[in-house]
Amino acid sequence: MQNNKRSFFIDYIKYFCALEVIWLHSVNIKDSLIGMEEIINNVVMKIMSVIPPVELFFVFSAYFFFSKNPNRIALLRWVKRLGMTYFIYSILYLPQITAHFAGRKLFLNIISLIRQYLFTGYGLMGWYIPALAWGGIIVYGLSRLNERLSSRYISRIIISFIAVISILGTSYYYVLPINPMSLFNKVFGGIGILRGIIFVYIGYELSSSDLKDKIEAKDILITVFLWLSMTLETTFVLTQGFALNTQGMLTRYLYVYFFSVIIFKIKNCALFINRSKCTDVGKMSASIYFTHVFIIGILSFVKIPILVWAITVVITSFMAKLIVLGDKKGVPICKFLL
Repeated sequence: MQNNKRSFFIDYIKYFCALEVIWLHSVNIKDSLIGMEEIINNVVMKIMSVIPPVELFFVFSAYFFFSKNPNRIALLRWVKRLGMTYFIYSILYLPQITAHFAGRKLFLNIISLIRQYLFTGYGLMGWYIPALAWGGIIVYGLSRLNERLSSRYISRIIISFIAVISILGTSYYYVLPINPMSLFNKVFGGIGILRGIIFVYIGYELSSSDLKDKIEAKDILITVFLWLSMTLETTFVLTQGFALNTQGMLTRYLYVYFFSVIIFKIKNCALFINRSKCTDVGKMSASIYFTHVFIIGILSFVKIPILVWAITVVITSFMAKLIVLGDKKGVPICKFLL
């Protein structure tokens, strides 16, 4: 899979995606943007629709995991490491995790903890790890099914069914008078796990695809067409009042697949072969992702959203670099923070 060519391009994309996520939670989340702030935010959000950060995190993680043709032991080790990373960073967010515990029965608080750690996640970004872990487990099962059947038709049908369910739970939520996905959303806090399965499957598919290092005209045309279709569908479901949110859309899933094809074709170009400095940038993205909401909370006294974003980028990048250096020095805990 030419893993030696990963870091020069993919790692910088991962770092860029981490900065996009910070923007989402520091600037775009605000309702009070006016004037130039609003204009800049609209431009950044358009860029983010082209380079969707969390979706690519799922695809990249799955791609490099399944590129190694993992067995069950490798899967368990991968999930265990994700769990360790998830648990350690959760310490920063204990006040949020336990915010509603006061005055409730112990049993309900235990159920709440289990639900948050296994399914919904904590904070604005914690859902990613449970969704990635469950996605990895389910897609691994599908990969074994593919091997037994010597075909991917059944697994693709299953993924298509999951995609339809996720769409009913988000973009077309209000189409049905009584939506059965309402219970699913309440229990699992939305369709994060379903999205994880879909995007992990995309990474799995691409990991076994023979992607050349040449981008063809059809790759660009299909991707541009899907981006335009996704933009139109987003406008349609919002103006028609169909959407609970626009996280799940068929055009979005297809766009992420074809955009990822382009990314991995660029990655495979002989130009991107230097590992010396770039790997550190890619490793930093995980720490930035898990610490940025904590830093944003500390900076709540800063009233300029874009300034909050800039300060958070500097602080989290510095912290991430220290963690990378600690890992190189053999500090045990650091490897679980990357």
